[in-house]
Amino acid sequence: MNFAASVGSQQTNISPLELSRMKSTSALVREEIVEDISFNTGQLIVEEEKEMGDIGLQQHYDYIRVAGGALLLLCIVLSQGAFVVGQVASNYWLASAILNPNIDSGHLVGVYASISICSGAFVYGRAPFVVLLGLRASKSFFSRMINSIFRAPMTFFDTTPMGRVLASVRKYLLDT
Repeated sequence: MNFAASVGSQQTNISPLELSRMKSTSALVREEIVEDISFNTGQLIVEEEKEMGDIGLQQHYDYIRVAGGALLLLCIVLSQGAFVVGQVASNYWLASAILNPNIDSGHLVGVYASISICSGAFVYGRAPFVVLLGLRASKSFFSRMINSIFRAPMTFFDTTPMGRVLASVRKYLLDT
């Protein structure tokens, strides 16, 4: 059984074997064209750029901004400052009182311990603020990331490696 095919203005008879060879050859040509397009001029996936060096304070600022934690940050800084002042005060007391022969050792240790315990209370009070700030930021990042991933078109996942997806999610979270 021969098939008639028109090429230009000529008609030729083609056997089924020749027809299948032509189809397979045209498929190969199409694959080569797709490879050319995707790897040379019209790349869908671009090699990621990696930067080296210091990231600066921008990442920390974004973390606090997303959490809405300016007040929490203030409480953290004040608690840490009170702790440092308490440590300096207890060390100063110990250094100055040890030279005074009128202060007995019980009084010396008692005042030093009470200043240190008050200083430790500020550290203990700082911990919930740090946890709350981290929890708020994590919840905000996670919910926005999940929303942006679920709303992305499928072609985005077909053409983008996972590292790129996560970098895009981070950028989206910080821009909104």
